[in-house]
Amino acid sequence: MNLYFEEEMVEPLKEIISEEEFLNIFQKQTIELLKICVYLTAKEEKDFLYTKRFYGNITTQSRILEDFLDDYGAKNNRNWIFFRELTASARYMGFSAYMIQHLRNRYALYDLKSGEEKAFLDQTIETQNFFNTAIKNVFRCIGDEARRLGLPTPAEKLREDDFLDVASNKMLPHNVNEDFSRKEEEIVVKIASEYLNIMQDHEDFRIDREYTGEEITPLIPEYISEEKLRKFQLRIHNLQSVYDTYIKDTKIEMENATLNSMRGSIAVALHLAEIATTLSHFYERHESELRHEEVREKIEIIIDKSHILKCIVNYCLFHCYNHLEKGNSLARSFLKSYVVMDSIMVPIPIYMGFHVRPATLVMKIVKHYGSEVKMHLDTETYDAGSALDIFRANEKISATKRRLILKEIKPCAPSGEVPGHEVKFVVLEELNRLMKEGKLISYEELRENDVFCETEEKSVRIEEVTTCVAKEIKRLMAAGKIDIRIDVYATFTGDQRALKDIETLARAHYGEDEKGNNIELPPEIDYLRK
Repeated sequence: MNLYFEEEMVEPLKEIISEEEFLNIFQKQTIELLKICVYLTAKEEKDFLYTKRFYGNITTQSRILEDFLDDYGAKNNRNWIFFRELTASARYMGFSAYMIQHLRNRYALYDLKSGEEKAFLDQTIETQNFFNTAIKNVFRCIGDEARRLGLPTPAEKLREDDFLDVASNKMLPHNVNEDFSRKEEEIVVKIASEYLNIMQDHEDFRIDREYTGEEITPLIPEYISEEKLRKFQLRIHNLQSVYDTYIKDTKIEMENATLNSMRGSIAVALHLAEIATTLSHFYERHESELRHEEVREKIEIIIDKSHILKCIVNYCLFHCYNHLEKGNSLARSFLKSYVVMDSIMVPIPIYMGFHVRPATLVMKIVKHYGSEVKMHLDTETYDAGSALDIFRANEKISATKRRLILKEIKPCAPSGEVPGHEVKFVVLEELNRLMKEGKLISYEELRENDVFCETEEKSVRIEEVTTCVAKEIKRLMAAGKIDIRIDVYATFTGDQRALKDIETLARAHYGEDEKGNNIELPPEIDYLRK
């Protein structure tokens, strides 16, 4: 008999290295970062050359060193944890300063003319000065800590030529993508729709004034967190990527200068979101109450925590949404210019008409595409982008249904009259007949006590009985006990993309069965599940 034993997976043991041995290995790794220390301590601040290349060098070298330290578990070692946190701080301050310098270099190219450029650029320079000071303080402490740990000062110095930026106001001739295609118009519509969706979906980041320190503290990370900011940043980045892939430098962009302005709004918002995400990570991981207390207190002395939080809210998010707002009207104008208009006719929801769920689903479709769609019932027009306005149409829908059902009401009375004491039973019998024929639907079994038609007359003419039936239908509908199953149609006009999804939703019975129970939505409109 063959026996098979499943071997248990055992992780290899990690060998413990002495701090002296680690120091010998680590010395070579620190040379490039310590060169920056020497540069920043050997000059007066007014002589520093703060360029993208310089900030990029800080970011790159600190990232390499941070990864090396993490590989050896430095963040869990009392002797090395502070050096590791300083290295990480240099990385985040360097990257944030890099993005700000990038913004300053590119801002004029974004063609954003709103009269607020000077105020934004002044605050940008002020924020950059904060990062410059933070960088200098961090590297002063890196130098002190390096000496404490016994790391040698590198003999080779940084040369300023190594990080001079090459600025140019000249461009190579544009001689590709000269053709124009309908696809570009479709992409513009897609970008404009997503632009409006981003603004709508991230209302938490709408900062429209300067917040005090007391107001900011409870916001981060409870409402404004690294996780939320990263999702926000990713959506803006995807938007810019689609633009650059399909629209940038094409004929449609050259023929419509305002497209470049919208691209500029996207770019500024993206860079500010990147800085906000980076600083939120720095705060949550390195300055919040969750970290090693002694190290956190040391870092907070070097880099002012309150200033970091103000930078996230009053600089990054305030100006991020401010620039997105500038492109808001442009996005809407592009939708009007390029969207394909159409109209469709679809049945009203079977269960209770446009109550909360179907009205909300239609509204979500319209909001998803960011364009205007109208719903028409007879002579009335409703805004399909508003669930409340759609819901308002129910009164009209019910009145239309009751008008149509009148033609179907035919109570049985061979003599043309019904004895007074039998009216109630004749009405109930007629309601049951209409239900049996599928013209009425009951949400619970109707009983004799559910019908209120009573009379003291000895006999009632058939016309009056018909009126009694109609009144009972209206009353029972208002009570939510029955509904009329006669089809009523609504016409939607507007963005062809939204109409296509509304048509899909209608074919899926607006996500409900005739009893109002939820049913699966088609995959084409699965975004409605969010």
